[in-house]
Amino acid sequence: MQLVFGGSLTKSELALLLEQYSSEVKGFMLAMKDEALSDRRTPYESELTWIEKLRSVALPLAAETRDIREKGRDLKMEYTKIEKNGKNYIKVVSGLIKEENDGLSLVAACSEHGTNKVMLSSCCGSGNAR
Repeated sequence: MQLVFGGSLTKSELALLLEQYSSEVKGFMLAMKDEALSDRRTPYESELTWIEKLRSVALPLAAETRDIREKGRDLKMEYTKIEKNGKNYIKVVSGLIKEENDGLSLVAACSEHGTNKVMLSSCCGSGNAR
C-alpha cells in the first residue's frame, strides 16, 4: 500500500521505504528457512528480485527534493463509489494521495462499500491533480 504514495516521495524517502520492505522480506525468508526442509526457491526470493528491479528503475526517476510549490496547494483527495456490472468500485475523482490518512480513507471506503477495487487516475500521486 505504501508504494501507492511513490509519486510524492523523494529519492531518499523511496530508497528508505524499499530498504525497509527488503528487510521485512529477508526476515520472512529467515523464518521460512528454518521451517523448509528442501532447497526449493521461496516466493520471498522472487519478491527480493522484484524489489531490486524496482530499486534500479524507480530510484533514478524519483525527485531529489519535493517541489516547494506543492506545499501551498490544497489538493484534498476526494473519491466516490461507482457500481458497474454489479460490482462496486471506489474511484478517486480529485486531489492527490499525499498522506497515510488518504490511503486509510480509501481502505475505509472499500470496507464501507464491500469492495477491494480502487480506481486511480494517473494524477493521484504525481502532483498533476485536476
